[in-house]
Amino acid sequence: MVDRTATLPVTYHAVLPTSKAKPRWNPRASSLCTLHFALCTWFKRTDRLPLAAALALAVLSLVSLATYDPVADGPFDLYGRSVLIAAAAAAIVWMLLVVQYGLRSFVPVAASCVVIVAPHALHYWRITNPLLDGMPVLSISDSFARSDAPMRNWEVEASGGGSVTAEAEGLRLASGPRGVAYVRARLNQETQLLDRWRLPMALSAMQRVDEVTWRAAIQRDEAYFGVFQSKRFSIQAVRQGLLITYLDQRGDVTAAAINETFPTDGRPHTWKLVADGTSLTLWIDGRLLWSAPQREPLEEIRLGETRAEPEHGGSMLLSEASYVRRLLRPARGA
Repeated sequence: MVDRTATLPVTYHAVLPTSKAKPRWNPRASSLCTLHFALCTWFKRTDRLPLAAALALAVLSLVSLATYDPVADGPFDLYGRSVLIAAAAAAIVWMLLVVQYGLRSFVPVAASCVVIVAPHALHYWRITNPLLDGMPVLSISDSFARSDAPMRNWEVEASGGGSVTAEAEGLRLASGPRGVAYVRARLNQETQLLDRWRLPMALSAMQRVDEVTWRAAIQRDEAYFGVFQSKRFSIQAVRQGLLITYLDQRGDVTAAAINETFPTDGRPHTWKLVADGTSLTLWIDGRLLWSAPQREPLEEIRLGETRAEPEHGGSMLLSEASYVRRLLRPARGA
């Protein structure tokens, strides 16, 4: 007989209270999920493909108009007209191909994209041209401080008793009365811009800047000794210092004297001539010695004595020389 009054082991279980708090709603995550679902659902339908392509091409045209550059793209009315013509051509191509391939085919959309993307790609290609960032159009730089220095960028001229000899310190240009001895830079060489179609449309509107730098020791033996010449602009060494001949505001040839004799004391000095389209400046060893308005560009570079006259003579020990031509954006309001 079973004893019903016997005590049985009791097992207790912990019961956690049920949380009645609702999960927090994240509006940002919910909106992104909704947008993602809507886009996926919308683009799965092939009948929406033409509208999606039209929207993408419209956005591309607006971005191209927003990134318009007056130097790279030329006048805005012509550039805007080209953008509209490209959009119209893409629409015509799409309609013609829809008739043949149907509305749900990818061929009309792909062809219209090719038609409209080509001119826009040229626009982005032009606004990224290195010329707009100051890349030199023409640059030559040579050191003559060794006997085997290359002369591919310079032409040597000596006559009438003048001589050009290579020394360990550089190239010595010596000339007596009625003698000439100088080097001339080859500036008529082709530039390295092989992709000329990529050049900015308003290239002529950019400001041309020429920089000529040379390091030389000059010794004057006669009343005058030619240092630099470019057409009607010249720098000569005289007893009082330097004599600069240039065109004034009226276009007449005039001269300016600089009473500084240290540039022609026979020791090496660094000369720098800058022509920025509006002014000419001469720097020697970092000092600004002369400045005047510019009337004509530097189309030729000659270093040394170029005049075969009885009162001219001296020598120049040329150790290095360089020439850089850049195109800069015109100043605002110019």
